[in-house]
Amino acid sequence: MPSTPRDDGVGMTDVDAVAMEKELYEESIRVLEARLQDVENGTLPEFVNRCKEFEATKGRHIGIAKLHRDLLLQNIDELLQFDLQQIGDGYDAALEALSTNPPDIVEVEGPPPIEYPTTAETDTDAHLTDALAQSAMRKRIHFSLEHVQDILPTTETIQAQLQSLRDSVAAVHEKLAQAAHQECAYDSTNQTVQVGNLYLSIGDPVILTSEVAQEDFYGTIHRMNATAIHLVLVCGNHVQVALAVLRARKCRLRFQDSRKNLPLASPSPLGRKTTTGLTPRAKRSTTARKRLVSLI
Repeated sequence: MPSTPRDDGVGMTDVDAVAMEKELYEESIRVLEARLQDVENGTLPEFVNRCKEFEATKGRHIGIAKLHRDLLLQNIDELLQFDLQQIGDGYDAALEALSTNPPDIVEVEGPPPIEYPTTAETDTDAHLTDALAQSAMRKRIHFSLEHVQDILPTTETIQAQLQSLRDSVAAVHEKLAQAAHQECAYDSTNQTVQVGNLYLSIGDPVILTSEVAQEDFYGTIHRMNATAIHLVLVCGNHVQVALAVLRARKCRLRFQDSRKNLPLASPSPLGRKTTTGLTPRAKRSTTARKRLVSLI
């Protein structure tokens, strides 16, 4: 049924309202098309303002980075010149000392020899103190270390660290001397090694614990024989653990899965392959691991 014109009281019919709405809609489309064209041409005011702000910020950051770089280069040059000056001064002083005539040597009767007791106290810090003092004297003669004196450890700190290391090693040796030997046998038929109450097979993911280094190493059993177990650590290093060392309890082997470290664990199937994920310890550097593995 055709619609009849409707008067809304202001002299506008339905046809006029639809025409006005269509005109407004087309006008909004034209405005959006114009803004789109401005965006494509790169002339939209909002876009241009943001580009200018970004360019200004970028210029400030580049200027600051360049200033920082120039200051670092200047600092490096100054430190290099300072070190070269120190070396040159030491060289000139040595040449001057060699060019001067040595003083007349007058024989003076020395002090009587010191009689040392036949039984000396072991594990003292006297020889360490003397060695450090002589080393410091040689360094002062050949090169000046005054500019790095603040970061060098003191003699007391070095002695305390050495004493702590010596005490820990002595405690480990005393503990190992008092410990009873652990049962450790190789079964060539099943290709297994019994370590205490655990049965280890090729491919088992294990944890190697060094009592001397006080460190755990994660790896997988690669092969075994009647004298040793060969491991491949997660860092890629190969380690050979002698059965005699396991019997003396200097090292310990256990499964990475703690549920398998139960009494009377059954032997693992021959040739079982187990993949182990990286542990937090695997993130340590290869150099540090090689140094610790050498202590086993």
